[in-house]
Amino acid sequence: MAFLSQSPHFVGHDVLRLASPRGLRNAGRHFSQIFLGRDREITTTPIDISKSLRLDAFIPYSITQDVPCINNLLPVEIIGEIFRHYVFDVNPDPITGYSRITAHAGARTSAITLCHVCSYWRTLAFSISSLWSSLCVIWPKMGYVHLVRLWLEKSRSRPLSLYLAQYHSSKEHDIAAMRQILELCIATAPRWREISLNLTRALQDMFCALKDGSTESLESFDVGLSKWSQSRKNQLLDAFYSSPFLRRVKWRLFERALPANLPWKQLSAVTLKCQSDSEEFFTVLSQCDRLEFLEVEVFFIVSASPTSHSIISLHNLFDLRLGMMSTTDFETLFNRLALPRLKIIELRYSFEDSSPQGWMSLCNFLSRSSCQLSSFTCGGHNFNEAEVMGTLTCSSLSSLVDLSLSIPITDNIMNALTYKKACHGFSPLPLLRHLIFSNCQTSDGVFSTFIDSRLSTVRSVEVQLRGAPAYPNDVERVKTLQQVEDIYIVVDYPVCATQSSREGDFLK
Repeated sequence: MAFLSQSPHFVGHDVLRLASPRGLRNAGRHFSQIFLGRDREITTTPIDISKSLRLDAFIPYSITQDVPCINNLLPVEIIGEIFRHYVFDVNPDPITGYSRITAHAGARTSAITLCHVCSYWRTLAFSISSLWSSLCVIWPKMGYVHLVRLWLEKSRSRPLSLYLAQYHSSKEHDIAAMRQILELCIATAPRWREISLNLTRALQDMFCALKDGSTESLESFDVGLSKWSQSRKNQLLDAFYSSPFLRRVKWRLFERALPANLPWKQLSAVTLKCQSDSEEFFTVLSQCDRLEFLEVEVFFIVSASPTSHSIISLHNLFDLRLGMMSTTDFETLFNRLALPRLKIIELRYSFEDSSPQGWMSLCNFLSRSSCQLSSFTCGGHNFNEAEVMGTLTCSSLSSLVDLSLSIPITDNIMNALTYKKACHGFSPLPLLRHLIFSNCQTSDGVFSTFIDSRLSTVRSVEVQLRGAPAYPNDVERVKTLQQVEDIYIVVDYPVCATQSSREGDFLK
């Protein structure tokens, strides 16, 4: 193990005495950043990595003589907090498709590595059941089966979060490995709190034992069931639907109809991709009294004889995310909804054409909702400049704090958003603090004029300038902003915009 001659300078003595939960948490984070590096690919054979954690590799021999072990220096609670931070927070990394077993889908860390350091860490890690309460298996191998068995055993009676993925190109022996892993996981079904499944048809028979009430603690599910038969799919989902604690559902594959039997009334978060009769969709949506988060990509089949055009008010929904939809489908959705508590709206792909109808329906929807929107995200390439300007400068967005746009930002749009002291009437986005412009097609100097006008409110800026071949005026102005306190700016220029080959300036 590593040794220290005195308490590390980056953790105060009051923290070591566990003065507060926050101090404990911060100490764990600091220590984990120093003593725990990026996790490597997990193997099925134990590896002794204790030498890599010895400080005597970097500290003169004389300093490390007759000094206490770090295990004796720190209380168990702090070491445990270090472990939890390492397992769940350190080194987030997007899924790239390689075979791995980790604590969750966004990381490459696990408690297994901690067990390879020394016997003390192994004993301590095995004693902390929360380290083993979350499990992610992607592209499984037969060597993972005993690790999964160990993992589930060490989780004891903890509620479980499971992410299990097996894709189309899997070989026969890999499918056999997943079958054994699924068998182990299904035996823990009463403890499932969150379950995410991305499984092929070859594994659809594994869930026959699940019945109503089998997943009695389930709060959230996320399913991608490729080419499953309808009966097998219904059997699995009915077991999920029966949980009285179910609140969050994510249906990631397109279906030709809304999921049947879903307990809409008890849900607080729904992600849905489907084709649906418009009247059926809004009838179901009107039942979602508890809904707070809604993410949809829906293709409406318009009823030949619509029964109602009444407005549906969802009084708890504050976060609306919309994926790839036709402009007509956007209009259909916006024209039927009122969301008075809406705070966040994301249009991932905006509107498919330059027709103003989509933007007009969005403005009418925001006005009808009378909401205090705080975050607006919009992407896409086809747009009507005048309608974009009209939407961003309308009074319905006057409460906006966060703005993220990946649509092309022209000189006209940037000038329209430049803050002017209102001598007559309204000035756009007066509360704007954080902005991201991913595709600025502006002329030199337009951006610096814009940011100068908002220095009193804006606190973070991320901009990619892609219009002019060079930006000498903007470059010089950004350099002077180094003197501005409490503002963080990231500007990505064309390579030829500066004499150096750097792509961006990072100022804080």
